[in-house]
Amino acid sequence: MASQTAITTNSSPATAAEPSILDGSLANIANEPLAHSVIEGFRTAKKTGIAFWELRQRFSDLKKKETILGYGHNQWEKFCKEQLGLSASKARRMVVDVCETYGLPHPGKKHDGSKNRNYNPPPWFAFVADGTKVDLARSAAQKSVRDGDEVAATYWFRQLYFAEYDVWRLLATIAAEDIGVGDLTVKTHVIELMQLAEKCKDERNSDLLHVMNAAIICCRAEKKRVADDYCIWYRENPTFKMPLPDEVKAEMENTVQPPILDKYKDIHTDEGRKMGRRGKAGEKHFKEVASKVANESTVPGFAAPIMMACPHCNGTGRVKLPPCEEVA
Repeated sequence: MASQTAITTNSSPATAAEPSILDGSLANIANEPLAHSVIEGFRTAKKTGIAFWELRQRFSDLKKKETILGYGHNQWEKFCKEQLGLSASKARRMVVDVCETYGLPHPGKKHDGSKNRNYNPPPWFAFVADGTKVDLARSAAQKSVRDGDEVAATYWFRQLYFAEYDVWRLLATIAAEDIGVGDLTVKTHVIELMQLAEKCKDERNSDLLHVMNAAIICCRAEKKRVADDYCIWYRENPTFKMPLPDEVKAEMENTVQPPILDKYKDIHTDEGRKMGRRGKAGEKHFKEVASKVANESTVPGFAAPIMMACPHCNGTGRVKLPPCEEVA
């Protein structure tokens, strides 16, 4: 029995000398040793190879009252989460990867549909061309955009692009998560570039130009993570409930009133006009003090047009008539 269960930790397909479900010789091997060996594989090298697929097949073939370590036919995803620490999507991708690598049938049933799904993104444990794991390359791309590092961002987006990762989904996430209200035009730019990329996609990878443009725009944009900060706060405070109006009123009564600053009393207020801030003096105070904003955008502001004197009247408003000609 020991020699039979040892094959489940191999990362390569079973050979003729090793019993395998591929040739039907695993029929007499208990389900529990197979499951234990897969669990042990995850605790050590995080690799189980075809044994993971074999265990998945075992779950699919369980009868009504049969179980593996107490998990029934329809509890494969629960087993992966509790015993292997894998989400349902990661477990499904591992099964699909093994099936595609060794030409095996997908064992999924209707409850998870894995045999009928096509996965465009690479598996979570895949690598980009330079040998970096996909999940790490994705993280590097987003952090580079946050830092405004165009060189690093374009490098990582190119790596993800050629690994067939869904770069447009990542760019859309960045536009909403990291840029957000900092620059409301970026989301529109990303969508437009994505649409142009679809029209330009060809065997020469012409759509990569639009991916690079979108990455550079995201790097250069002003950023504000306020929406994601809200999401994180609500996630960290799951019991939060909006206070009732009476509770808000009671809280407001206990709130210390902030001071009335001098700049509040401008030409638009009665207090300001009583202080002499009316007419030209009031306009001057408003433009130089009261109208100033914090966190001002770097977009070019107002510039007065050039004033030139009228060539006809020289600014007097009167046009000098030419002298009358004498009549002969």
